[in-house]
Amino acid sequence: MIEITDLRFSLNNTLILNNFNMTLNDGEIIGIIGRAGTGKSVFLKILAGILKNFEGEILYNSRPLSSFTRNEINKDISYLNYKRPDNPDDTIYDFTLLSRIPHKSLFKPFSEYDLQVTEEYLRAFNLIRHRDKVLGQLSDSNLKKTLLAHTFAREASLLLMDNPTGETDIEASSLLRKNLIKYVIDGDRIAIIASNDLNFIFQTADRIIILKNGSVAVDMLPHNIDSDLIKELFGIEVIMSRNIYNGRPEIHFFPDNS
Repeated sequence: MIEITDLRFSLNNTLILNNFNMTLNDGEIIGIIGRAGTGKSVFLKILAGILKNFEGEILYNSRPLSSFTRNEINKDISYLNYKRPDNPDDTIYDFTLLSRIPHKSLFKPFSEYDLQVTEEYLRAFNLIRHRDKVLGQLSDSNLKKTLLAHTFAREASLLLMDNPTGETDIEASSLLRKNLIKYVIDGDRIAIIASNDLNFIFQTADRIIILKNGSVAVDMLPHNIDSDLIKELFGIEVIMSRNIYNGRPEIHFFPDNS
């Protein structure tokens, strides 16, 4: 469980997050949405331990996040932002295996379990047949799937993803949704997704958090989203329908007739 109380953060003398309160429960996929500049990415970076100079309190399983060591953060928190790997000569397999380093004993080889987890996520993202290809020669689609496999393979208690469907193809988005649901199904992990892809969020998340002016404006179930709320918060007219399989909302934008 993560408990956030009176979170406040400024960057370059600009207030980004203010009066930010939230409780995140184990076993949940949390979707964070909001207009540009509302603090979505900043919030994830704070939880990831990248941005530290915040005010307020963040308790991670009743322990202040500020007390975590770098090794503890690397072990318990996995953060995706699609940054290109440092070594383009790594193979897909080796790069994904490197995600297990926080779980490895110093000066000891990777365990059989580390190898098993690596194989599992290469299969989960349809990369197993490409395992020996080097990162610098991958198509953009396979590189992004590799970064997803790397992020999941850490098996961290907290999974943070910033715009994970950005410029991904249909296959990668489908695999991501499937693996997110599987990732939290045992009830001992939390996944938080910040995204502008509203339909992906509505079809995937258990809860929707909408940010406005740097704080939580709405905290609700996806089934309760309607077109009036979208217009109020985003200033756009949309048509809402329901997915025929799961009843979740889907957004349809009006065609541009200008």
